[in-house]
Amino acid sequence: MTANEFFRGLLAALAVKNKTELPARHSDIHRAFLTVLREIQKPEVQQRLNIKDLIDIDYDPLYGQSRWFDRALTRAQRDHIVSFPNPSYDKINIKYEPQAGKAVLDRLESHQTIESLAEIFARRLTAIAAEDGAEETAGTATDETRELG
Repeated sequence: MTANEFFRGLLAALAVKNKTELPARHSDIHRAFLTVLREIQKPEVQQRLNIKDLIDIDYDPLYGQSRWFDRALTRAQRDHIVSFPNPSYDKINIKYEPQAGKAVLDRLESHQTIESLAEIFARRLTAIAAEDGAEETAGTATDETRELG
């Protein structure tokens, strides 16, 4: 399979699990994708997925982003597979219906592996949101303490 087919399969697997609204900042989505990228780089996962152009999937640790992932998201938006609602763009809506997502997955080899990776992505995104929420709460408490002191 190609990297683009894998990406669409990942979106489809999220839709099948009814995870079609992903509230997260752009940087958080990249951080969650890094977790998936680390998984697919493992030899046993590579063997199951057989992504022919895996080398094209990059991640820049300095900026915390993947240009490939940004391009894949842009293509998916152009193809009406995802949307980024205004005004904040702090969430991604996956437009696949669960049945359509299942059809996409059924055409791909190793759809169980893709579904597992989609679950990893969703869990990591949830964990990042919780971390960010805790940091914001701690920051607010510190600001309030300064104001009181």
